[in-house]
Amino acid sequence: NDVIASRLCAYGRREARRIGFWIDGGNFILISLLLLAHWRWAVRRDLLREDADAGIVSRATRQILVGPALYAAAIGISFLDPRLSLLVILAVPILHILPGPVHFHWTR
Repeated sequence: NDVIASRLCAYGRREARRIGFWIDGGNFILISLLLLAHWRWAVRRDLLREDADAGIVSRATRQILVGPALYAAAIGISFLDPRLSLLVILAVPILHILPGPVHFHWTR
């Protein structure tokens, strides 16, 4: 009985971790998409520096979209290995901290 109970408990902890990754990953995807909406709004309102051309705008958009793609991958990876999924989730903010096209073209 104790063996079965401990296995069920361990299974429950793994499932809880996995569900936590789904919730966190979904939340991070929504936040990243909100960042994309802000970026697109700033582009439409001409809030970028005058030297920001269409190439810079598209590179910045792609950089922003890397986040949701990696978070979605982390959710998928959580089915296989929650620890690896955690590494992917922790790597994404590092990519957003590094300076890129988004950071150099805000004017206000």
